[in-house]
Amino acid sequence: MNNDEQKIGPGAVIVVSLIISVVVAAFLFSVRNGIFSMVLPENFFEDISEVFYEFFPQEQPTMDALLSKGKPAEVLDMISNQPDSVQRSDTTILMRGKAWYLIAWQRFENERWSSYAKNENDWFIGEDIDSALACFSIAAKSENTWAEAATLIGAVYMEKGWFEKAKNVFQSVLERDRTQETAFLNYGIALSRLGHYESAVRHLEKWDDYLNDSEFLKNLFWLYLFNIKDYEKAAVLGDLFLRIAPKGDMGITRIKRELIDLSARFPEYFNDTMIVISERPREFAPRKR
Repeated sequence: MNNDEQKIGPGAVIVVSLIISVVVAAFLFSVRNGIFSMVLPENFFEDISEVFYEFFPQEQPTMDALLSKGKPAEVLDMISNQPDSVQRSDTTILMRGKAWYLIAWQRFENERWSSYAKNENDWFIGEDIDSALACFSIAAKSENTWAEAATLIGAVYMEKGWFEKAKNVFQSVLERDRTQETAFLNYGIALSRLGHYESAVRHLEKWDDYLNDSEFLKNLFWLYLFNIKDYEKAAVLGDLFLRIAPKGDMGITRIKRELIDLSARFPEYFNDTMIVISERPREFAPRKR
């Protein structure tokens, strides 16, 4: 049984309980006899700590948690301390690729994207992104990680401006497994980047639960608003997005602003139940003198 699988047995509970009982009893004895300090064996509390942490180990942050906190360098450091067999596993290689991908993003963020798309043939350049792609390419050969790795390869191609290559990658994923949601969504986005707006809409609306998915709604809203120019449909989809978008979604402010503008231009497409209308400040009639 490895450490991750270690369970707290009754013996451990008894040991810890006895230690706590001794400390409490000694403290009560001291108080009862007017003694306000206890003489304990040297390193007593250190020994208690060792026993406590042996049987109640502190949870270490997972690699996914570190990535979500924007700490890819710590993920790479954690991986480097793993046994070679773990470092060579498909899941670890995939995780290493994600860390390098995030490092690339952070580099561009730190320089405010000043070097992005400077090369018209490759918008997303750097050793970090090359390292990410190399990891994803290896992980894509594994039955365990192929779908996520291939989808990430397509995402990198999108960042590089290689929309046709990205579309082909997403298509290959869907041909193998039509239920891969991220690949399905990104295939539609790739179509829109290539100027195939109506095809992108038809594709995205084939997803069974697209009306309950904020990412699908967000992309369809922009397509209907700016490309298809079906403002009535855009109004409906935008309102649905505002209702289900997770807190902090960067699209909320932009879409709400566009809906407010749209409601002023085409009030016939809005009603009192829609968010931008129901949240609108109440208008009072001018006071008569």
